[in-house]
Amino acid sequence: MNLKMIQRKKKICLKCGHKRYIYAKGLCGYCYQDQATKKAQERAKEKARLNPKPNKAQFVLRKPTGEAAMFELIWEHKKPHVSAVSNKPISEYEYRTRKCFAHVIPKKQFPMFRLIEDNIEYLTWDEHTFWDNRTEEELQVRINKGEDWGYMFRREKELKDQYSLLYER
Repeated sequence: MNLKMIQRKKKICLKCGHKRYIYAKGLCGYCYQDQATKKAQERAKEKARLNPKPNKAQFVLRKPTGEAAMFELIWEHKKPHVSAVSNKPISEYEYRTRKCFAHVIPKKQFPMFRLIEDNIEYLTWDEHTFWDNRTEEELQVRINKGEDWGYMFRREKELKDQYSLLYER
């Protein structure tokens, strides 16, 4: 079986006028790539025009809440650095990113207890995320795994009772 290969012929590029192999749409490879790059740049400019990025002046600096200083004091004085739920050690990364400091009662709902040391417990990053976003189903799963969340729920009830005595009259 003798197959003949199709011979490519050089043709004149519609854009640059050079005799080269044609890539697509009557253009040589160089001109086609150049045209594609220009189209991509135009699309990027149009996208930027339609969705402008906010100016740096539009960003508002948040006022310091005092939490960072309080977390430093707690870390220095409250030892050992282990989770209140699992007794797992708190990693240096969790400390530096402040993921290990969990508010027992939510600071948004109970703003006067935001900077109260009794309202802060050490939790691992995973436990902290669960505590802030817990659902009944996930709580049951964690209890079935053997995790003891009773301490956190008792602390939550005690602090809510204290808060209601002090601020809700």
